[in-house]
Amino acid sequence: MFNNLKNKIGYWLLDKKAAKVEREVKFLNLNDAREIALVANIDSIEKYKIISDFIKWLRDKGKSVFVVAFVENEEFKKFFAKEKSILFFNKKNITWYGKPRNVKYNDFIEKEFDILIDTSLNQIITFHYLVALSKAKMKVGKYSEKYDYYDFVIDVGDNGDFAYFINQIKHYLCELNKK
Repeated sequence: MFNNLKNKIGYWLLDKKAAKVEREVKFLNLNDAREIALVANIDSIEKYKIISDFIKWLRDKGKSVFVVAFVENEEFKKFFAKEKSILFFNKKNITWYGKPRNVKYNDFIEKEFDILIDTSLNQIITFHYLVALSKAKMKVGKYSEKYDYYDFVIDVGDNGDFAYFINQIKHYLCELNKK
């Protein structure tokens, strides 16, 4: 019951702030985008590998990639030791109602990325803060009946396979507004 109350308060505060966000909305094909932001939940070695491959795939296409990654297990940070463009956070960096708290998150939110991709399959309020308040031109994420913070959604139905979701993101972002 307490978690439900925390979420209600968190989403109420988020929705008030999100209504004030001013940004240029633009539907971009991946080929036209230069700066990509990823929001990721790294909770397994398998997800680390998939995200790492996705970052490499984007960079091979000449994209500048910045990642905000939630890691509960500090061991996962060492996999990205050479990576300079990842901002890690954990429960210590979140308010009791789910809002990220750190100046670096504000910098992330204020940056006008061409595309912001929320790679989480679960609806997590902390990620919704990052997405909803972001000034990114295009926001991409998993379809949800309850939350509407994205400009472009991908409906994977009941398929909870992370690799499948990432492949769907790649496919649709390459096909969107194809010239």
